[in-house]
Amino acid sequence: MPNRLYKPKYDHFDSFDPELLLNPPRDLSVVYSWVWNDKLDKDTIKRQLEEFADAGIYALYVIPEPPNFRPRSLKTYLEPEYMSDEFLAYYRAAVEYAEKVGISLWLYDEGGWPSGGACGLVAQKTDESAPLVICSREVTLDDNYRPHSGSLALYDGDRRLTQSEMSELRESGKNASGSANSTVTGKKLTEYYVERRDHGVNFVDLTSDEVMSAFIETTHDKYTKSVGGYFGNEISLMFTDEPKLTRYAWCENLVGKYQDRYGSEYDLLDFLPVISGRREARNETERRVYLSYRHLLGSEFKRAFFERYADWCHEHNLGFCGHLDGDHDLAAFVGNCASSGLDMLRTMDVPGVDVIWRQIYPRDGRIVSDGYDFFSRVASSAAVQNGGNLALTETFCIYGDDISADEMRYVVNYQLLCGINLFNFMNAVYGRRRALALNMRPMICPEKPGFYNMSGYYRQLARLCLLMRTGRRVCDTALYLPCDDIMLGGEIANRAAESFRKLGDYIEGQLVDFDIIDDEAILTAVERDGCLEIGGAHYRHIMIPDCRYMPARVREIASRYPGIGEPPLECANPNIRAAVRDTDDERICFIFNRGIGVETAEICTKDERGCYLISPDTGRMSWLGVGSVNVRLESGEAAVLLLSDKDYPVYADEREVCTLSSPKLCGVRRFKIDSDGVSDERLENLPDGEFSGEVTYEYEYMLPSEPRAGEIYRLIPDISGLTLRAYSDDQLLGDCQTKPMRIEFDGSLLRRQGRIRIVAANTPAAELAANLPDAIAAWGEEETRSYNDRLVLFEHKPESGETAKLFGQLITAKLSLHKVDYK
Repeated sequence: MPNRLYKPKYDHFDSFDPELLLNPPRDLSVVYSWVWNDKLDKDTIKRQLEEFADAGIYALYVIPEPPNFRPRSLKTYLEPEYMSDEFLAYYRAAVEYAEKVGISLWLYDEGGWPSGGACGLVAQKTDESAPLVICSREVTLDDNYRPHSGSLALYDGDRRLTQSEMSELRESGKNASGSANSTVTGKKLTEYYVERRDHGVNFVDLTSDEVMSAFIETTHDKYTKSVGGYFGNEISLMFTDEPKLTRYAWCENLVGKYQDRYGSEYDLLDFLPVISGRREARNETERRVYLSYRHLLGSEFKRAFFERYADWCHEHNLGFCGHLDGDHDLAAFVGNCASSGLDMLRTMDVPGVDVIWRQIYPRDGRIVSDGYDFFSRVASSAAVQNGGNLALTETFCIYGDDISADEMRYVVNYQLLCGINLFNFMNAVYGRRRALALNMRPMICPEKPGFYNMSGYYRQLARLCLLMRTGRRVCDTALYLPCDDIMLGGEIANRAAESFRKLGDYIEGQLVDFDIIDDEAILTAVERDGCLEIGGAHYRHIMIPDCRYMPARVREIASRYPGIGEPPLECANPNIRAAVRDTDDERICFIFNRGIGVETAEICTKDERGCYLISPDTGRMSWLGVGSVNVRLESGEAAVLLLSDKDYPVYADEREVCTLSSPKLCGVRRFKIDSDGVSDERLENLPDGEFSGEVTYEYEYMLPSEPRAGEIYRLIPDISGLTLRAYSDDQLLGDCQTKPMRIEFDGSLLRRQGRIRIVAANTPAAELAANLPDAIAAWGEEETRSYNDRLVLFEHKPESGETAKLFGQLITAKLSLHKVDYK
């Protein structure tokens, strides 16, 4: 197993720190992808960085989208040319100014995605960059036949022609009449061959050392020359995005490498109909050879791309992070890398997953409609097995511009349950004209409603990430990933995948945290004191799904660790899930409601220590008692319990002190879509009908006594479906997004009598429904073809009166101020 040579900042906290929880480091907050898709301008770069900082976004990485990335389906207008000296000058300017405004940056390794081709620059550097694939064609042995330049073998049905026949045909270029085997003369045969096929500017042969060298030279080395002085400080990580093998991949000298690795018992060329995908394997020999071919291909991919990438990062004081492709679907995940995927992820300092297309979403029953719910665990499993603690998710790309904060919370909290503790949100956008801010929705920018209403949620997430990096996971159970069964496809794969999914759901339902483990981890682990140890993982239990092709030695080892671990908590509610972390003297319990409605639950802590409830909103705590405690959770909400013998300050009392009254409309900001792109406009009155935007109301209040610094107040708006931010005399009190809605702040921000201004925002849904179709008609479908058809299925169309009902809450709903005692 690889050794982790790089430890990111705030990777791990040994003990619970209540002061740190109140003011979590910015490094723990969300990281946004910043899509550069239009002509660059230094003033615009600086202005947008200031906007991000004002919105509570303190970490970014740039995704350049050059015009040649997807010109016919995701049209972009980036200038200057990607990775040119002029482009790198803009990038350096962004890094320099980001440092001034307190924003850190990561590096992203590609122009678009998937990683590897440098958006066509690798192909310019080497003629042998396109993926090498195995193909077949029907041929007739006549005077016109010429072997393909990459010919491997000729087959008559399932029978491979002998080498002497092949040699004679190559030499003569004529038919086989009168030579070697006349039974094939004039017959239609199948020729298997390899060739390099162009799959797009970013699809290259990632098993090739030459291609990897070109990729590093055109991307990594150029960034080093431009901003290498920031590596290890303002720039800490380099992100790779969806590197993958093409279907039916081949690599140079594969036949020779096969013999070197597996010996000469079987000739790979005797199994080309199976390897090429023309038919499934029909017997055990064919299956074993096919699996050996895939394992070899995967090892070449890992060696040439992942291990070399990690070495380069470590040599340059950077951490290696990113994700693979098709994470939620075992067949795609295994197929894209010709391995379990876990072995590739373990080469990373911060392994990750990709959560797109609403793969994780609040649904009745299964959370993931097409795949398995707990797929985020591949990243957290790889992290701990590699001796690390950080696991990453890239989340919300192609989720739609109407996703609510409550839905976002559900998606995030379920991943926290699965061990993810570093969040990369998609997307912040540079360009605003035409479809540039709309083609991969959601794409945030100040023109869209609610851009400045999320900083409180980002702080919540920072606190949760802090807690889920503290101590060590209580996890002694692993679920075996049946890689070989999945590789074989067909009914063998389907049965294994379904068994894997059901077994994982069962373990999670028992309130037992678990990892996913593969052959490599089991074979390289150390058996000690009844545990299977690998990196930071210590497994006493390995659950094996129904699978036929688990290697014998792997099964022998895994079978010594039967069953599942003891649940650290007890709860009868079937929608409650839990993950637990221990420090030397305290326990942190993360309780998640996976249901689609409000759930109440009694949690038995199985512990004699006192139980505190931690508020992610504020970082403060309430006392719950000892033994069994009750929680009430909205859909997707999490309760964080701290079991401790220590005395901490807690909320002692809360009482309403006044109601906000006399709401006065102070302004409307309407979000607009037209043929020019996205914009906003200021209005004095609410528009008729449905609209997207922000509405500002001002309220009067009168407190019973003069507020003082150090006193805690809460603004409680009985409102849902909107995000809010609140001001008192132009001083920001805070913002809120998710149920239950509340904003907590210090009494120094209030007077005894004054006004509070509320800025409420809905989503872009109404404007999308009303005006996006006409805009696309004006632009042409090449602006949005990649994703829009799917997005419009996600995004709801507001019903008549919906907008008025939402914003009408600001008039009819109760908004009150509460005073909170904290002791």
